[in-house]
Amino acid sequence: MSISIVGLGPGPVGYVTDQTRQAILEADLCYVQTELHPSIAILKQEQIHYISFDEMYQNAQDFDALNESMAEKLVTQGRNQRIVFAVAGEASQGQSAVKTVWDRAQKEKVAIAILPGIGTALAAMAQAGVPSQEGIQTHYDALDILRIDCDK
Repeated sequence: MSISIVGLGPGPVGYVTDQTRQAILEADLCYVQTELHPSIAILKQEQIHYISFDEMYQNAQDFDALNESMAEKLVTQGRNQRIVFAVAGEASQGQSAVKTVWDRAQKEKVAIAILPGIGTALAAMAQAGVPSQEGIQTHYDALDILRIDCDK
């Protein structure tokens, strides 16, 4: 069957694309990177059963092992069902888990696609009223991340 990786956007439900909503509704099984993302409200509203990787994140020794475990589970399920893996932000940018799942699916010849979405950087620039004509370059370090207020 297949795996579709979708981004839930930067937070508010309104940033989830129609294509992502449709993929979630049509999936046989939906996995979410984290249940803590605000757009999980869509799944709850539609009464869609989903499986969260939150417990794996809490118990992981390192991200490489975590990503491999998630990839194994998703690819195994994706052989026989239409799977959606919903991640925070934009699925094609800055997601090591997505890269690991993609590589594993390709290696094991399971159909996989990444659906475009709205990334955090674009949403932040729009919110700040900063137009982008030449593309986006982001740079941050751990101290910057500590100062980000994600509840707005």
